[in-house]
Amino acid sequence: MSSETREVIVGTRGSELAMAQARQVVELLDAAWPQHAFTVRAVKTSGDRFPDASIPAIGTGVFTRDIERGLLNRTLDIAVHSLKDLPIQQPEGLVIAAVLAREDPRDALVSRTGTGLSGLRQGARIGTGSIRRAAQLRAHRPDFEIVSMRGNVPTRLKKLESMELDAIVLAAAGLKRLGLQDRVTEILDAQIMLPAAGQGIVAVETRAMDGEILETVGPLEDDTARIEALTERQLLELLGGGCRAPIGALARAADGRVELSAVVVSPEGAPVVKAKARGSLEDWRDVTWQVAQELKAGGAAEILEQARGGKR
Repeated sequence: MSSETREVIVGTRGSELAMAQARQVVELLDAAWPQHAFTVRAVKTSGDRFPDASIPAIGTGVFTRDIERGLLNRTLDIAVHSLKDLPIQQPEGLVIAAVLAREDPRDALVSRTGTGLSGLRQGARIGTGSIRRAAQLRAHRPDFEIVSMRGNVPTRLKKLESMELDAIVLAAAGLKRLGLQDRVTEILDAQIMLPAAGQGIVAVETRAMDGEILETVGPLEDDTARIEALTERQLLELLGGGCRAPIGALARAADGRVELSAVVVSPEGAPVVKAKARGSLEDWRDVTWQVAQELKAGGAAEILEQARGGKR
């Protein structure tokens, strides 16, 4: 990037979590490019403007498309997203230029009384706005009553009390980034609850042809998180499922190898189809393909078709 001082506008949602993630990105950019001024600008997305509407009713990219519009019209230089919110297909001209080192990708249970998942009462009321979480909770405990809820992290924590819920399920990464890890009752084991593709990863999006900005965000890139992100998102593409589908996926890259675990669950909690494969980092596409084929053979396509049709 040029040595001349430049103001760089970083766009993100206005939620506390999104702003915390943007501040983390700016801290890293400040360290790499102290001569430049990085300014965070909050963008109100359609998902924020309609907090009580269901995500499917608003459409895909509800937390990202307004921010991406800012990149395309050049009112923003950089966009910061939770990767799990980004649709697989990006607008033409935009690219995920960097992904930060991954925070804990798992889901966390926050219960009103401090009781873990196995100790919750028969018929316990669990709050979540995620079809993926709801389906896996039903698969694990069909007696649970799943209560639909939306809102940012602090809002959901308040609803735990105001809606008289026994517990809620949130991303562990979001709680940690907000300094709320003390609210976590239990980190849910991946055998019970596989996370959303890309969960725990902060993505930095830019214009594909803006060489100066691409150079600017380059130091933020984490190679391990990139491989895990590519593996999980490729699975969504192969299955034809978006970021709101009842698909759990977790890739772990270490020691030159990557392992992908995945699940597709009916919104009713059954049937459940699981698959796992492992291979070298260079063969991550083959690993993803193996998992996708195993899931399809088990009936994943039919489950996803049911979910898209909204049948319950």
